[in-house]
Amino acid sequence: MPKAVLTISSRNYGAWALRGWLMAKLAKLDFTEHVVPPDDPAMKAEILLLSSSMLVPSLQHQGLKVWDTLAIGEYLHEIKPKAGLLPADVGARAMNLSFMGGVSAILKVLQGASVMILVIMMLILGNTIAMGARERVNQFGVMRAIGFMPRHVAASVLGEALVLGLIGGGLGVLLAYPLVERGMGRFIEENMGSYFPYFRISDVATEVALLLAVLLGLCAALIPAYRSARLNVIDALRRVG
Repeated sequence: MPKAVLTISSRNYGAWALRGWLMAKLAKLDFTEHVVPPDDPAMKAEILLLSSSMLVPSLQHQGLKVWDTLAIGEYLHEIKPKAGLLPADVGARAMNLSFMGGVSAILKVLQGASVMILVIMMLILGNTIAMGARERVNQFGVMRAIGFMPRHVAASVLGEALVLGLIGGGLGVLLAYPLVERGMGRFIEENMGSYFPYFRISDVATEVALLLAVLLGLCAALIPAYRSARLNVIDALRRVG
């Protein structure tokens, strides 16, 4: 009988992937481990073939594909009941699955809230950049009058936004690092280790945070840069003084 294949992202940084791996080990399932880098966009197509929800871990066993940690736990309990992965009592097992489902829902809500916060910050940053561009209309008029092209004006606005995004992202990482690594992270691991066995800032998270900060700055400056590039030189110069 061919071995089962367990596809995971990272046991160090992915708590759900670690749980899937631990359950397979505790059930004494004969399996091979296939690690998919979570930060590699090229691997998304491979994950989609294994899991329609794009979630890992994903277990392939006897022609079946099972994804999501809770589903894998239920499946392993059915084929390996002696491992005791889930409570034997039906009521206790239902309560256990309900609790884990609630935790998953909370994590999804937090992810949605994070996206909303990023959008709000982009709007605030875009408004700030637009106000700054309106205050510099005379400067843009002078630039156009002495020979600068519209793309140069747009580039100056985008460059300013890029620098602001990079500075903001860098300050955020510098402030978050001691807070998480030296304070909150250790507290969560020591007191809530069963839910968050690893709560630290990885190198990948740092790079993604800086990249998002720069991208947010550039996206927020697109409209102000476009409007500044389309300024009429005469109208802009009339505002000089």
